[in-house]
Amino acid sequence: MKSEIQMVIEYEIVESTYQQYKEVIHQIHSKLHSFEADQIQLNESNHKVIETFLLPTESHYYALKKLRKSKSHTLFGCLDPYIKGGLQQIGFYGIKKKR
Repeated sequence: MKSEIQMVIEYEIVESTYQQYKEVIHQIHSKLHSFEADQIQLNESNHKVIETFLLPTESHYYALKKLRKSKSHTLFGCLDPYIKGGLQQIGFYGIKKKR
């Protein structure tokens, strides 16, 4: 039986940067398929965000987690000014799913 990893990412947006954040996250989500992400979802409430998507392996999870926390990454680093406390304040969770 093959397993996938559901990646869950939580963070809070700086209120004054909400419109800019929306533009950046749209660009990021449009490119997540190139990281083999599937079933991409974004849920927001009161400037708190939960992103979820499926990845094929644990290795994908750990690699993407490292990239999402990198200020120097050309795609994900641009989120830093829009997240309260910056990229280091992002919470990550991985849930194994059997197929």
